[in-house]
Order: sequence, then C-alpha cells, then structure tokens
Amino acid sequence: MKNTVRNAKISIIIPIYNREKSLKKCLDSVIRQTYENLEIILVDDGSQDNSGIICDDYANTDKRILVIHQQNAGVSAARNTGLAMVTGDYIGWVDSDDWIEPDTYECMLKNAQEYKADIVVCSRMERYEDRSIFKGWQQLTVLNKEQAIQMLLNDECMQNYLWDKLFRKDLLADITFPVGRTYEDIAVMYKVFKLVERVVCLPQAKYNYRQHSGSIIADNSLRSKVNYYLAAKNRYDEMRKDWPQFEALLLEQCLM
Repeated sequence: MKNTVRNAKISIIIPIYNREKSLKKCLDSVIRQTYENLEIILVDDGSQDNSGIICDDYANTDKRILVIHQQNAGVSAARNTGLAMVTGDYIGWVDSDDWIEPDTYECMLKNAQEYKADIVVCSRMERYEDRSIFKGWQQLTVLNKEQAIQMLLNDECMQNYLWDKLFRKDLLADITFPVGRTYEDIAVMYKVFKLVERVVCLPQAKYNYRQHSGSIIADNSLRSKVNYYLAAKNRYDEMRKDWPQFEALLLEQCLM
C-alpha cells in the first residue's frame, strides 16, 4: 500500500446502549483489524447493564480506544457525541450488535484512495439465527453524485445505513443527527450524498448485520412509523426542488 493509505487515520464511532451480550464480539472485530491506524470512539449512552464496564476494560488494554459515558439520550445524541470527538481523516461506524471482517477498513480505505472516492460502501451479510443473506453488489461499481442519490432513494442495495460506509471526514463536518428520533440515518444521509462526487460500492461483504426482534428496524409501533415518515418527509421537502427527477422516489419513501 502507498504511504497515504498507510498513514490515514480512521475514526470509528460505536454508539452503545445495553449491549453487554454482543459488545465483546463487536469490539474484538474492530480492535483486531488488519489496518491498525484507528481511533475507536465508544459512546456509552447511559447503559444500565455491564456495557460501560466492558468499554472501560477494553480502553485499558488498547490506547486507540476513547470511551465517553453520558446520560441516556438516544442513539442520535450518542452519534453526535462521537462526531464531536473525531480526529481522523475518515469516519466509519459500527453498531454494537454487529461485527466486521478482519480486513474491513483496510479494504475500504484502499478503494477510497485508489478511486478518489468520497464514500466507500461495502456489501454486507444479514445474520439471522438460522440463516445468512448476502446484500450488496456483484461487482465493483463506481457512481457519480446523481447515480449515488438515485440508488440511495431506491433503497435496495444502497440503503441509509451508516455502518456499511467509510466517509471522508469533511462530509460529516456540519452533520447533526436529530436527537430524540429514530431513523436518524435517513434524516442525514441524503445531505451527505449531495456533497459527494464519487461513491465506490464493493462486492466484498465486510459487515455482519445482526437481525433480531429488538432492533429499531423490527419495531412496528406507531411511534416508529411516525419517525420514519418525518425523516422521509423532511428529505422530500428539501430535495424535490433541486432534484425534480427524483420526486416520485422521494414520495414513495414517504408513503411506505
């Protein structure tokens, strides 16, 4: 690898709330990355189990780890806290339920540098108790801004998840996640994609997305549906004038 790749620092933000059962597997997968120039920011959002203790234990054995303990304020607040602490050249996210492959960030950073990409997106494995499903691309795909936004709005291979992407730091400089709301990624991802010139999508499945009944995605409550609608409606209001070719897609997401 070139020196520019080897020397770039990646800041990885992990919001954590009551995840003692899955947290060690998640953290082990991050600290054992083949790419070692990492800043690992753990935001303990007022956990009531042993998650905070686990975070401190890992920080005591790995100087790359920074732990912030805060009163419970929700995942958006935890993401904002993590962003405020970032000092790296690139930003990645991992959810504390999940885990990543050993060479995830080496692979993503190499492609970011090689293709001069603003964002690199990897494929993923969705992990269920009884099966695993591949979601992603069959071959390496390079997208311009309009292509990337269209694929994001189609919400199929490219989705609004933060954790399957590596971002150039400056793309998130003015981003604030909406505190008190879920689907915070939908509320901000389109704003980030409007800033890009090139997005690279990888066929390698480097992220393991654990599927379980307690996740936000599995929440079928009225409050969850309202939060999704508000995020999609705000996106529609902000994008429809500048991107009229996508109005139907924007409306479709509101109606979901």
